[in-house]
Amino acid sequence: MRPNKKTTAPSRGASDRHEAVPGFVPIPAAGSVEAMFHEISTGGERGLDRLSSSPRHGRYDDLWQLALADPTTGLVNQVLLLDRLTQALKRSRRHGGDVLVCHIDLTNFGEIYDELGYISADEVLAEVCRRLTTLLRSEDTIGRVGRSEIVAVMAIDGEVAIAVMAQRLTSALERPVLVVGHEVHVSSSLGVAVAEDGESAEHLMVRADGAADSGTSFTERYMHHHG
Repeated sequence: MRPNKKTTAPSRGASDRHEAVPGFVPIPAAGSVEAMFHEISTGGERGLDRLSSSPRHGRYDDLWQLALADPTTGLVNQVLLLDRLTQALKRSRRHGGDVLVCHIDLTNFGEIYDELGYISADEVLAEVCRRLTTLLRSEDTIGRVGRSEIVAVMAIDGEVAIAVMAQRLTSALERPVLVVGHEVHVSSSLGVAVAEDGESAEHLMVRADGAADSGTSFTERYMHHHG
């Protein structure tokens, strides 16, 4: 009898083994994600948003959502927010106009969480974010940057327009939120910062955060800085 011939199947990579599994996102080769993000983030005014028009985007939808979106509110997270703010500052330097950052802190969110539980607290947060989003234009950006912190970035011109927008945001936050039969009142602080010449996105975000913590009214802060 002739001995059985042993055949060796060609080795398969991790992505080959899982390619038939529904919902599996293939893991790209080492370094390809870094190269892709470098190409996107250094490629003009759209920054990371160029990924949405890339032919490679479909393969990474799930990873993209995990990396750059907040799952509770559906808003962008701090990574994408900072990128969009950077692009807005570049456009402002080229074409003129002001870039406004509004930092909103829901100051009693911890109490809402303790009293109603995390599910209801997240519903309150999501409703607040929906309200704020409806006040913005499609070219503006709003993101969640902390447990109870939301930041809006917008291109806007003139002191009157800035004051009107701040008032609209404040009014939206003052209306109670109805959740599980409870009328929940949300306390908040609003900090506003307008970009200065040559200012980085990170520094502008810090200034808006500091304005929210200062305890003075928007009008006092703005007029003190620009008066």
